[in-house]
Amino acid sequence: MGINYRLKFIVSIVVLCGAVISAFLGLSNNSRAKACLSWPQVNGQIVSSELIGQGSELGLCGLDFQYSYEVQGQTYFADRIDFGEPVATFKRDIVLRQIQEKYKPDSSVTVYYDPDNPSNAVLERDVQPGILYYIVAAALICLSGYIFKDAYLDLKYTKAGYYDVPQQDNDNISF
Repeated sequence: MGINYRLKFIVSIVVLCGAVISAFLGLSNNSRAKACLSWPQVNGQIVSSELIGQGSELGLCGLDFQYSYEVQGQTYFADRIDFGEPVATFKRDIVLRQIQEKYKPDSSVTVYYDPDNPSNAVLERDVQPGILYYIVAAALICLSGYIFKDAYLDLKYTKAGYYDVPQQDNDNISF
């Protein structure tokens, strides 16, 4: 029978919870991106845009990326380009080189900041769908359904007597 059907039910519920969390993160990301469409803008400057961790076996590296801007006499520093993945996330070096080419150190940029929390800022207000969150959610839902179906069939066949499940004799247990 393999894994106990109860454990399969529990695993399918945990996987389904992961799908719900992933979908929630995608929706949250999209709503924040839409909210920033009304944020005010100020001029800013790229402070650093330097590749780190180059030459890894997987071709992944990071980007030490930061820009500064001023709101009501207060200087802020931020590192988000948009509400997609953070720039600091390790990605293929070609992707980061494109970002580095677009945002060179000491270049001027337009910064969009949250008027309620000026330390929250982005350089691009494009509403990107965060498709990765939805793909992960869909995959987890499919996996959860498969595990649940397998657990259901195990339960059904066990109750129907298709599985030869030996009953444990608790009276004759020896140590």
